[in-house]
Amino acid sequence: YYIEALLWDFTLYDFSQSGNISGKELSDTSIQVLQSDALSDYEKLQRLDPIHAKSLHPNDSRKISRSLEIFRNYGICHSTLLEQQHQESSDIRGKLRWDGALLFSLECDQHVLDKRLDDRIDKMIQLGLLSELDIFASKNYDSDSGLLSQVIGFKEFESYIRLKQSKCIDRCLLESALSEGIEKMKILTRRYSRKQVRWIKHRLEQNRICENYCFIRLDTTSPKQWEHVISEPVHDAVD
Repeated sequence: YYIEALLWDFTLYDFSQSGNISGKELSDTSIQVLQSDALSDYEKLQRLDPIHAKSLHPNDSRKISRSLEIFRNYGICHSTLLEQQHQESSDIRGKLRWDGALLFSLECDQHVLDKRLDDRIDKMIQLGLLSELDIFASKNYDSDSGLLSQVIGFKEFESYIRLKQSKCIDRCLLESALSEGIEKMKILTRRYSRKQVRWIKHRLEQNRICENYCFIRLDTTSPKQWEHVISEPVHDAVD
């Protein structure tokens, strides 16, 4: 998403200007929904902007809050702004900021990538991931809501954290819970990497024909061949 925001003009509207941009005042019903304590933020968005609500996960609090903020401050649905942007460009992302951009996709054999991801998690454990988990747990964060419900690396260790908080002295039980959490984290990380590969293929590689940019795939499977397989092709493309 950060790559798209950098390359495409995602600006839906100049939000630096203040005031309602829809030309209409918020209805009493809309105000009541926004101010309701009985509704969750996602339920509010479902009533105010059902089209955009369908595109979001109910636990994606950051995006839900942003959509409600747009409606509250500017009097227009987020989905309406997206549609306006789509009408200005054939791509929902908007217009490409720079013609002739070069996109380099660093790829490798999936088995090699899985091993690298597993090793990275092992390294994270060595560098203090468990201490960070203790800090989060001490703050009484709810792993079922907000950002923690979406990120990988916290909720997978809930059983381990609960055992530690209960002052469990059964070393075998603690080690088993920890091993289970690490394995869950590795599985989800490998799964997410596959999702990213699909996203790159569908959102970036396949659109290179209709957009004026060059998509170049680079194989990083063998670091020993970096100079020949990565460095030289990049320099040639830039030159």
